[in-house]
Amino acid sequence: MLTALKLWWSSTALPWLKKYWMWLLLPIGMVAYLLRSGRREVQVVAPEATGAAAKQLEETERYVARVEKAAQERRQQQQRLDEEHVEDVTNLVEDAAEQVPVLQQDPKKTTDFLKNVGKNQRKP
Repeated sequence: MLTALKLWWSSTALPWLKKYWMWLLLPIGMVAYLLRSGRREVQVVAPEATGAAAKQLEETERYVARVEKAAQERRQQQQRLDEEHVEDVTNLVEDAAEQVPVLQQDPKKTTDFLKNVGKNQRKP
């Protein structure tokens, strides 16, 4: 009997195990994982105990400060653009007021002026 078992092991079982060893270990590994994962205890800790609430408050304050700074910069930029726009419009009005007496007396200059105004309006 012992000799037959040795013969079977060496001729049939050992080559099969060498070739398909992973299929034997896969179910064993899965069972071990399931047994191990079932024993874990979950510990619930309040956020105050880990300092998460303080960290969140700090991040919120930092975010609010960045938003306020960006809003202030935007207001300053808008104010600067408005001032430049008013200055440009004032300059245009003054230039047009200076040209009124000349344009009233010379029809050719009036025509040229109106052509230039049309060209300026078409430019992007």
